[in-house]
Amino acid sequence: MAENGGSKFGYFLAGLGLGAVIALLFAPRSGEETREYLRERAEEGVDTLKRRARELKERAGELAEKGKEFAERQRGSVEAKADAAAAIENMLLTAVEKGIGSCWIGSSSAMARRSASCAPTCRR
Repeated sequence: MAENGGSKFGYFLAGLGLGAVIALLFAPRSGEETREYLRERAEEGVDTLKRRARELKERAGELAEKGKEFAERQRGSVEAKADAAAAIENMLLTAVEKGIGSCWIGSSSAMARRSASCAPTCRR
């Protein structure tokens, strides 16, 4: 397998060299003009890459900020749910302490969540 990959790379290099020679033979401009053209194109490429890198950096900053905002909202939501669960637990414990039967009936659906009074299952 390694030999096959090496031979493919050799063919690639041979094709690259052959293409360069053919390009020089059929170049429509003189060497000086061609070098100047290539230099200008390379500078344009560098400028384009710098501009794109700057745009990507700005976009990444925007996305990072949105991610932070989303995480903060989610954290607030989790804290609110934990607070509600603690309050419900305290209400149920107080109800049991006072001899009132109660239980929590919950569901994964927010619309289906509710608290209901039930007959006590055990007495002290």
